[in-house]
Amino acid sequence: QGDTPLALEYFLKSLQIQEETGNKAGTAALLNNVGRLEKVLGNYSSSEKYLQRSLKLANELGSPRLISYATMSLSELAKSQGRYEYALEMYEVYIQMKDSIDNEATQKAAVQQQAKYEYEKQKAIDDAEHDKQIAIENAAYENSLAIEQEEKAKQKVITYAIGGGLILVIGFLAFVFNRLRITKKQKAVIEDQKEVVELAHKKLMSKKK
Repeated sequence: QGDTPLALEYFLKSLQIQEETGNKAGTAALLNNVGRLEKVLGNYSSSEKYLQRSLKLANELGSPRLISYATMSLSELAKSQGRYEYALEMYEVYIQMKDSIDNEATQKAAVQQQAKYEYEKQKAIDDAEHDKQIAIENAAYENSLAIEQEEKAKQKVITYAIGGGLILVIGFLAFVFNRLRITKKQKAVIEDQKEVVELAHKKLMSKKK
C-alpha cells in the first residue's frame, strides 16, 4: 500500500520477536528487510547498520542464501551512495553465493534423481520378486490341482476296480451256489436210484429164497 513507515514498524516488531526467541535465521532475514526499508526512506546510515548486522549474522550461520540477500542489499545501497567499488565487491560476493546456491540446488536435484533411480530400481526388483512369488504360488496351485485330479482319477480307478471285483465275486458265488444246488439235486436222485436198486435186489433175493 506504499506505507513504508508502517511496514518498517511491523518489521521492527517482528525483528524483536525473532531476537527474543533466538531465531538467528529469522533475525538475519528481518535485519535485511529493515535495512532495505531504511534505504527506501533515505536513512542510508541506519540502512547500512542493519544490513551489516544481517551480513554478519548470515556469515556466522554459514547460510549462502542469507549472505546473498545481505550482500545484494549492501551492493544496491552502496551504488545509491556512489560507492561503486564497495558495491561491486558486495555484488561479487552475491554472485558467489548465488552460484553456491545453484550448485547446492543442482547437487540436491542430483541426490533426488539418484534417490528416485534407487527407489525405482528397488521397486523393479521388488515387483519382479513379487511376480516370481506369484508365479511360484500359481505353479504350486496348478500342481496341487493336477495332483488332486490325479488322486481323483486314481480313486475312480480304484472304485471301478472294487466294483468290478465285487461283481466277479458275486458272480462266482452265484456260480458256486448253483453248482452246489445241482450237485445236491443229483445226489438226491442218486440216493433215490440207489434205494430202488436195493429194493429190487432185496425182492430178487427174496424170490430166490
